[in-house]
Amino acid sequence: MLSGCAPLQVNFEAYTDGATFDWNFGDGSIGAGASASHTYTASGLYDVTLTITSEAGCTSTDTYASYIDIVETPIAQFSYAPYEIDVTDTEVDFINNSLYADTYEWSFGDGSAFDSEENPTHVFPMEGNRTYNIQLTATNDYGCVDIAEQLLRVEDVILYYIPNTFTPDGDTFNEEFKPQFIAGLDIYDYRLMIFNRWGELIFESYNSDFGWNGSFGDGGLVEDGVYVYKIEFGDTMSDERHYVNGHVTVLK
Repeated sequence: MLSGCAPLQVNFEAYTDGATFDWNFGDGSIGAGASASHTYTASGLYDVTLTITSEAGCTSTDTYASYIDIVETPIAQFSYAPYEIDVTDTEVDFINNSLYADTYEWSFGDGSAFDSEENPTHVFPMEGNRTYNIQLTATNDYGCVDIAEQLLRVEDVILYYIPNTFTPDGDTFNEEFKPQFIAGLDIYDYRLMIFNRWGELIFESYNSDFGWNGSFGDGGLVEDGVYVYKIEFGDTMSDERHYVNGHVTVLK
């Protein structure tokens, strides 16, 4: 018996002398000649029959029952959930919908190792605005392979926290005021302004890592009290600018 995946090309050769050779490949196709080639395109078990006619007109027929075993070629396909993914939760479940396969290999496109689970769960890097090429290779026991690919995108979101109090008292804890951006900030589009109760600008920063330490110029630390902040910044998902106003309390 010869086995393989469709489409499978099989070469036939007669080892008996004759004048004519007629082949029946078992799938509705026929051939002629001492040597013949045929490609099977559908799965199934096929009988092969050869009829040899001598120059004297004598015929001999031989049939090899279930001689060709054509198995289904794997069909790789998958889906994943959730479909919309952002940096707040990058864990993704993959659902393997492949057919006629026995083993699987997943590539997640993020530099991680291959995964051989049938339905894996994968955690992508917490980096926004990234697109990954997901590849599933499905293989059967005959070594036949099919590959499915999909693009998966991890979106960025704006995540930040703005404290309402800080204590610039020299104890190395909570010494400066600045918003804490976890994700989504366009670091090239940022401005922090601090105003006193009279509306005077007493601090300004264009660097999100550089916060207000409670001082005003060369005058040292400001008095305890409530100060107004204004923050302007862009995000990494669009051209939109965001404007946030609020109050922060200085306690020494």
